[in-house]
Amino acid sequence: MASRRAANEASAQKSLRLMHSAEITYRSTVGKGLYGTVSVLGSWNLVDGALSSGSKNGYNFTTGDAPPASTTGFVVAAAPIVLSGANATGTREFCIDQTGVLTKKTATSQTVATSCAGFTAVGN
Repeated sequence: MASRRAANEASAQKSLRLMHSAEITYRSTVGKGLYGTVSVLGSWNLVDGALSSGSKNGYNFTTGDAPPASTTGFVVAAAPIVLSGANATGTREFCIDQTGVLTKKTATSQTVATSCAGFTAVGN
C-alpha cells in the first residue's frame, strides 16, 4: 500500500506541474494575458478530462471555475481522496501557483487548497 500511495503522490505532483504549464500556455496564447479556470483549460485540451473533472489517481484537484481568471496569478492544488488507514490514497497535499514552485504539506483535508500558504517547497 505504501508503494501505491507513493505512486499516487508522484502522479499528483506531475499533474500539478502539467496544470502549471497549461496555465502559462493559455495565458500566453488564447488567454490574452489572463490565466484560465480549470474548465477553460480543459475546453482548450490543455489538461486531460480526468484532471478537469477533479479526480485522478487517488487525488482531488482544483476544478470548474477555479482558480478565478486573473492577470496576476493562479493557484491549483491536490488533496488525497482518502487521508488515513490502509486505504489511504496519499498522505500529503500539494499546491502550485504562478511562481512554478511545487509545494507540499501533511494532508489535513480532502478539500483542495485555494492558497499555497502554509505549504513548503517539495524537496525541502
